[in-house]
Amino acid sequence: HAPLAATVHVLCEESVDQQQAKLASRPPLQNIQLVHHVGNRLLRKDLSSLPIEVADSILVLRRDLEASETSSASDSDCLLCTVMIMSLFDGRRSTDNPGIIICEMLSPDSEKTFLRNAGLKSRCLLFR
Repeated sequence: HAPLAATVHVLCEESVDQQQAKLASRPPLQNIQLVHHVGNRLLRKDLSSLPIEVADSILVLRRDLEASETSSASDSDCLLCTVMIMSLFDGRRSTDNPGIIICEMLSPDSEKTFLRNAGLKSRCLLFR
């Protein structure tokens, strides 16, 4: 549930049809309009296509792991994406609405790295 007329932009490597098919079996979202984008969250050009200058918040969520991967692989992706978003913020956001980045971490070790970085700590929230 969200405030009236919330718009959520979703960046995913899957096609829009695949994204919508995954959502079809779920109950409809209340007051939320989803806008699907196809791209890689680790590519600056794909992140740049999103309207981050007007976002109140940005969620950076873990990715599904391959069988041979550890949680650190997903955490590294999340951290890199978060840092790239922060750099895009610096050039496109007004100081009146700094927005917040909410980042998901899986590993306690990654969380420690995150918390040692003053820049990340001051501009982002972390959850596991």
